[in-house]
Amino acid sequence: MKSIKCHVSIPIKSGSSIMGALTIPLILYTLYILPVYAVCNTGETQTDLGCLPADPGHFASTLYGWGLGLVGAVALLFIIYGSFMVLSSQGDPVKLQNGKSYIVYSLIGLSLAVGGYAFYKIVTSDIIKLQTVFQ
Repeated sequence: MKSIKCHVSIPIKSGSSIMGALTIPLILYTLYILPVYAVCNTGETQTDLGCLPADPGHFASTLYGWGLGLVGAVALLFIIYGSFMVLSSQGDPVKLQNGKSYIVYSLIGLSLAVGGYAFYKIVTSDIIKLQTVFQ
């Protein structure tokens, strides 16, 4: 009796990875399946985005935190894009100036967003005395 060896190989294109193949299912799981199983604490409301605070102060704080995270991510992408433009300008002054402007304006926008958050925190906690927002 002969034994037969079977070798199965899965072709993977160069440059692709397992993480790249798992990115879309992970995003779908995070956005659609995970919030369904979330158990909200008292004072929170179940939404499609997960549990959100029912108190207006906590809701505004949560929403501002999400917005600040989004602004930070977009600023990081524009800093990377501007850096790529600077590195690939090859001495062209127009491309170099465009890359520098992307970096400078993304840093200005990020500093304005963080300054707005600091202003919001100072107004709500020190001036209006809403201590429940930042506990």
